[in-house]
Amino acid sequence: MELKIEGIIRAKGFRDFHHFATVALENQVAWETGDITGNGVTNTLDLQIRQLNKAVPPGNEALEAALTANEIILRMPSQEPKLSHVPLPENADSILWGQYYRFLPVKVGVRVLLNMYTEHFPELRDFTEKVTNVALTLRHQLAKLDRMDRRSFGELLSATFPTNDEKSVNRFVNQYMLHLRTSDMTLLGMMPELKLINVISDGEGIARIGLTNFGSQFALLQNPAIDLTKPESLSGDEINFLLNHIADNLPAEFEHMTIALKAIEDGKKTRDELNAALKGYYSQYHKGSEWSDTVVNTMRSGLFSRLNELGLVRREKHGKYIRYHITEAGEKYIQNISEKDEVTQITKDHQGQTEPFSKVSKI
Repeated sequence: MELKIEGIIRAKGFRDFHHFATVALENQVAWETGDITGNGVTNTLDLQIRQLNKAVPPGNEALEAALTANEIILRMPSQEPKLSHVPLPENADSILWGQYYRFLPVKVGVRVLLNMYTEHFPELRDFTEKVTNVALTLRHQLAKLDRMDRRSFGELLSATFPTNDEKSVNRFVNQYMLHLRTSDMTLLGMMPELKLINVISDGEGIARIGLTNFGSQFALLQNPAIDLTKPESLSGDEINFLLNHIADNLPAEFEHMTIALKAIEDGKKTRDELNAALKGYYSQYHKGSEWSDTVVNTMRSGLFSRLNELGLVRREKHGKYIRYHITEAGEKYIQNISEKDEVTQITKDHQGQTEPFSKVSKI
């Protein structure tokens, strides 16, 4: 049974054994008590996913109607949100999990959320339903862009969006939108871990979801795939926002990216070489036993997928082997990091002196 569970965790998108056990227990309690709706802040509403999973095949009239609805809920907002920003989630500073492969799903999440704003923050349950239906139909639209641009398997825009399958939808919402770990009420998922959204409880005890200041900024930027129907994941403005946001507000992930880029700069370009270089770095994040080679590979794979989407690295494939190279943008990024490090060291060396030192410009 232990081996089977380990296989399910690796194959089905669970974060770890604790995540697997929590979902299993929540589902069993809901089944035994007949409470399939739940109250307050919930996870991805596992037992309701069948009601949300209503994607239709390409060419169907219902698909066209769904895509039209997508255009409305994904449209570029005409103005900044009138509601105040929610406070930042109280997440511990940590590196992003290896199964967070792309930023595009997060972009969809914050745009949908902003366009759901009325005089109140949307209810968490309503947002989960809306973003699930959008993601299911948007996958078909992105697949057309993939075909038009002749994208390879590892570069597909549609790959991180759910198929018409309960488990696929579950993974999408848990990983890219949000998931509440009920054991300690920690908010997980790529959106809250990027500090783009938070969940609050209103005066009536209803769980509502809102954008932070950073989430609002990201939602208001134009996206080539969503707004211009171009086969590109992120715009230059979106990439600059993410790079600066991570550097300023997610120091652990900033270090994570830096370590990986410098490893390539030092000549480590293959999967095995990069896994070996990162394995020691990941030791500070072990909880209990050392991470297995499989977990290290997952973490490296997710990291380099994100770096590729941000335009900092490119993949060169030779048969079944892949080599990673730093792009021109990646080289500028490393140079900027080096300059920042130099300024930090100079400042430390001259503590107590009154002569000011100028800051290095943002990335």
